[in-house]
Amino acid sequence: MPVRSVLVVCAANICRSPSAAELLATLLRERGSDITVTSAGVTAVGDRPACDLALSLVGHATTRRYAFEGDEDVSSHAGSHRSRRITATDVDGADLIVVMEQWHADAVLALSPTANVRLLDRSGDIPDPHAIGYESHAAVFGRLRAAVAVVADELGLAVSD
Repeated sequence: MPVRSVLVVCAANICRSPSAAELLATLLRERGSDITVTSAGVTAVGDRPACDLALSLVGHATTRRYAFEGDEDVSSHAGSHRSRRITATDVDGADLIVVMEQWHADAVLALSPTANVRLLDRSGDIPDPHAIGYESHAAVFGRLRAAVAVVADELGLAVSD
């Protein structure tokens, strides 16, 4: 079955999942894909903005790709992000669900045991950098970028640098 929608999941939906969702959406748009990418959190308190460090890293990575082409600021979605808690409807509506940690996968499967869920980084959990500082965010962001590129490849899309 072709993937038409991807749901990216972390805990609070303010750092990792909105960052990874924005990175993946940018790569998919770049390749002309119409796959929809959204994010949610298993313990999210609704309606919180993405953390400033995550926004800064995502904004730099996504706008830099287009800085010389005159395109609009593609990081505007990340800047307007508001956290939300995952629902069974989210899970059932997604063709692929990528999670940051195994316990997130367990929470997704508790909502829908037949969900197509996998770790974003197949090598293991991506830790939560929230409130730990810039170095932690930068390290996590590097893992997110690499893992998102793999997901894009798996979806059959060539990824450019």
